[in-house]
Amino acid sequence: MLNKFEVENFRRFKDTLSFDLTAASYEFNNECSKDGLVKTALVYGENASGKSCLGWAIFDIVEHLTDNKKNREAPPHYLNANSERKSAIFKYTFLLNKKEVTYIYEKDESQKLLNETLKINQKTIIEYQVGQSIKTTLKGSQHLNKNLNPELSLSALKYIYSNTNLDLRVQENKTFYQLMSFVSEMLLFRAVLDSKTYIGFTNGRSDIFKNILEKGNFSDFELFLNESGVKCKLGITENNGEATIGFQFETKIIPISSIASTGTISLSLFYHWWQQMKENKVSLLFIDEFDASYHFKLSRAIVKRLKQINSQVILTTHNTALLDNDLIRPDCGFIIDGSHIQSLHASTSKALRHAHNIEKMYRAGGFNE
Repeated sequence: MLNKFEVENFRRFKDTLSFDLTAASYEFNNECSKDGLVKTALVYGENASGKSCLGWAIFDIVEHLTDNKKNREAPPHYLNANSERKSAIFKYTFLLNKKEVTYIYEKDESQKLLNETLKINQKTIIEYQVGQSIKTTLKGSQHLNKNLNPELSLSALKYIYSNTNLDLRVQENKTFYQLMSFVSEMLLFRAVLDSKTYIGFTNGRSDIFKNILEKGNFSDFELFLNESGVKCKLGITENNGEATIGFQFETKIIPISSIASTGTISLSLFYHWWQQMKENKVSLLFIDEFDASYHFKLSRAIVKRLKQINSQVILTTHNTALLDNDLIRPDCGFIIDGSHIQSLHASTSKALRHAHNIEKMYRAGGFNE
């Protein structure tokens, strides 16, 4: 799981923004945390406060450690416009099988990798400066060519992972593979705008309704929509010569994509990815503006559903009604303001209890201490 993330000079974040996912000791909603870390996080903030930018920053790691990077356009203006610094710095701290894994790297304004360092339990395992030889202590990489073409801006981690068969009986090797697996299973998608925009997990695009049919989940999808408040009967029809799912009327079936509301399309997109989530195939899930088109009851139902999976989940929202101790905990709700992000728990000196009305405190400015 991701323990802590720091980024500097990336888009909205000029100075270091630190996102600490260390859990506090609350005795309710225990499913919101795991192994001392926040497992289900809700990030609140005003418009243009950096919620989407936080997702782009966390998932930058997918760009150079995996091939799962061809599903959206790269964001323009990579570096902060007010900074004179020529590179962005990213620092990740993961907790993988009780091992602390720290990965730090820099990229320039063209998003090319400049250097990277990997540490396991504070010990440097890989160190690489583009244009210089790779330094690594991983057992089994001794005979690997350590001099990469600097024009390729290739990650040493990805190069070693792709070109060696490391002995997994060696703990450091095993932890290294766990890191690469975790990153390859990260997933970000947006519940608004372009339904095909996502980062990570897989490479390529897939029609969401065609995918549901291919996985044999037609009946389950119909049940999901009805349980979510979309009372309907579904049928299978064609759209542009391909099988798709539509709403069943008395005499015809009309493709969902042709007549559905924004909220229903958003729900369909969620279910498309839910097929993977419920099988615990996603390591870290980030949904930007996850409930932008949802009724408040549905928003709560989606959070409850996501709390039950093993994936670590980060959701951004404007819905303060979700600030409820019956749903989450103060250490799992975060406020972002463009330059800082902090949990509600860490934003007040009060000893918060289950009976506190967190939303009322938030609206009254009680978390600005």
